[in-house]
This record gives sequence, C-alpha cells and structure tokens, in this order.
Amino acid sequence: MVIVVWETWLKGGADVDGYISHQLLVDEDAANHLLLVSQWRTREAADRSRDEYAGSEAGSKTVPRLKPLLARERSRWVFLEDTSSS
Repeated sequence: MVIVVWETWLKGGADVDGYISHQLLVDEDAANHLLLVSQWRTREAADRSRDEYAGSEAGSKTVPRLKPLLARERSRWVFLEDTSSS
C-alpha cells in the first residue's frame, strides 16, 4: 500500500476569499474514481480561486504533472445546497 498526502497551505484569510472546506470521496466500487467536494461562500469565489490557481506558478507545475495520471479529463460541477427542507 502506498499513501500519498497532498499538503496544502492556504494563504492567510482564505476564508475571506470565500473558501470554507473540502472533502475527498473515493468511489467504493471503483477506487480510481475520486471526487473532491469543496465548499465556497459564492460561485464567484470558487471561480476566482480556480482561475488564479490555473494561472499561478503552482498551477503551471502541478497540472502538467497530474495529467499523465488521469484516465480522462477532470470534470467540474457547481451546485447549490438545498436548504429549503431544513
């Protein structure tokens, strides 16, 4: 077994930028299928973070190294939590 840990240091004030938290989910029927669910205060904050990362030095180094590991391109969906029943 190999364990890979991705260390992430958020810049100070990340909560001010709209980041709340995230959770990594592993498909019980296909262990190579992962979902990262992140929570943001607004869609704009999530989009801004994605765009800033893609154009950053870290993003320009990480994304090309990740691509050979992918069976298919990553997908991104944006949802709103339904709070009407709570």
